[in-house]
Amino acid sequence: MGAAAGSFYWLGLSFNLSSFLSALIGVAVALLLTGGLHEDGLSDTMDGFSGGWDRDHRLQIMSDSHIGAHGALALLLTLLIRAGCIAQLSSAVAVMSALIAAGALSRVMMYGAMGLLSPARQEGLGFSAGRPAPEQQWICLGLGFFIALLALPFDTALAATLAAILGGGCMGLMAKRKIGGHTGDILGAVQVIAELSALVYLASALTD
Repeated sequence: MGAAAGSFYWLGLSFNLSSFLSALIGVAVALLLTGGLHEDGLSDTMDGFSGGWDRDHRLQIMSDSHIGAHGALALLLTLLIRAGCIAQLSSAVAVMSALIAAGALSRVMMYGAMGLLSPARQEGLGFSAGRPAPEQQWICLGLGFFIALLALPFDTALAATLAAILGGGCMGLMAKRKIGGHTGDILGAVQVIAELSALVYLASALTD
């Protein structure tokens, strides 16, 4: 995903488009390739967390396919922040490196959430995916860090990993408090927030 989005960002720059417009194109390509699956999870999660008065009501709202105001705002803000981070990085090489690293690390965080949190429902995507063993989680984290290390210097890759853990962990803790575990929507939200956390750090660290 990161390589594809970065490639279209570079393509936009090569046609003399602005950094921000090229960034929006890169983000759009990534959304087309994933079908917006994780962003859909984020918007459902925000609607449920903000609108539900108890666990069952929050889960009911999250299972509704309609998007509410809080979900729409969360979706819009995260997309703008992602595009803004890409535009600030400016250099096509820096953008490619950051997107590859953040994309890998954020997907590792989903796997971690599956292992550390129990399913909030006894059905659905989150439940059917199963619960990985601790050693599998460590292997996955190591693989994500290795991919980040291929794209970034060691110190930067380590800091980006910590940023992704912080962002994804905060979303996981919120899910634990609000609904007692994870769902497929929660996993999508963890990925988006972890990716944004890593990108925000990298936008600062890789900018001249």
